[in-house]
Amino acid sequence: MAASAIASSTLPLAPRRGLASAIAISSRSRSISRPALPVEGKSKSSYGAAFRSTSHRRRFAAAAPPSRSAAAAASTSSPSSPSPSSSPSPTTIPAAPAVVLTREAGKNGKLAAALAQRGLSTLELPLVQTAEGPDAGALPGVISEAARAEEEEAATSGASTRAYEWIIVTSPESASVFVGGWKAAGSPKKIRVAAVGTGTARALSAAGFSPRVEFTPSVANAVTLAAELPFIKNGGRRVLYPASSKAGSDLQEGLAARGFAVERLNTYTTLPVHRGDLPAAAVAAARRAAVVALASPSAAKAWLEVIAGGSSDSGSGWSSVVSPSTSSSSSICGGVAAACIGSTTADAARKAGFERVFAPEEPGLAGFVEAVVEALEEMKKSDKTRD
Repeated sequence: MAASAIASSTLPLAPRRGLASAIAISSRSRSISRPALPVEGKSKSSYGAAFRSTSHRRRFAAAAPPSRSAAAAASTSSPSSPSPSSSPSPTTIPAAPAVVLTREAGKNGKLAAALAQRGLSTLELPLVQTAEGPDAGALPGVISEAARAEEEEAATSGASTRAYEWIIVTSPESASVFVGGWKAAGSPKKIRVAAVGTGTARALSAAGFSPRVEFTPSVANAVTLAAELPFIKNGGRRVLYPASSKAGSDLQEGLAARGFAVERLNTYTTLPVHRGDLPAAAVAAARRAAVVALASPSAAKAWLEVIAGGSSDSGSGWSSVVSPSTSSSSSICGGVAAACIGSTTADAARKAGFERVFAPEEPGLAGFVEAVVEALEEMKKSDKTRD
């Protein structure tokens, strides 16, 4: 692996459907569905150390900083803040990139830039895409009603049975979808929002959400959020949870155990891209990478489906995901390390068959970068041992 070469490659992908616009168009829908709670991505534990591999306990030194010439190259090859709406232009695909970036097209720029500053080559290979969930149309109406109930409660100094104590946002993608619904509802100020962590809080602000996020837990995960979410004096113990249809049930279970009534809206979902939408050369290059950067449980599954040999051309779901027990997934996952954005994604990566999994205790860009660096250092050590 040539860690000193800097190259960032972005691959074209068919544009996704606009969630915010879809929410605005269908805001007349008011019904709330309460589907059976999925269990994908459940995580019952957190890491004791800031960065810990599943198979190696010790820490490793970070990669050496790039030279001045490398830094100059990075500034032109990896934009720090790409526009999500702009279509990425194809560039030369590195033969053996250090890191494969798998988030949706347009959302890998900051990580690519941070890794380029470390002198690391990257290949952007978007493996997941976002689509509307069954409850997307209900979100603006629910937010509007919640805001009116809060205003009535403030005016009468009494508890409203229609008010939510909290609206909970649990990921940057959830933040984007929620803000779309909030804007479609007229951008009301009288709502109380809790975010799972500072990264999600920043994503809310960046998307244009102007009320202050009023609570974040001490550790950025669903279990801690459920345990620490404050009660509001004279509140009705109601919580609104706009979520991915693939999100786990830890949050609801934890809040219900404390006496909260949780109304969940499945406002969006994530799907694997079709392998036919990706250049064959890029898929081949991804197989030769040392590390894959995973920002969601869906990305870990998509790696198996798109890279490890499962067919994604016949459908849009996960039915064709290769089992971790098969030789195909074992060979692919065993030959690449997974650097994950957080513990939930790390759990999914292990279940998918990755043997080397690295994740920060606190989700966010800085921790994500360090997880990638540690994974690369471990892969270097493994290569030297084999030599």
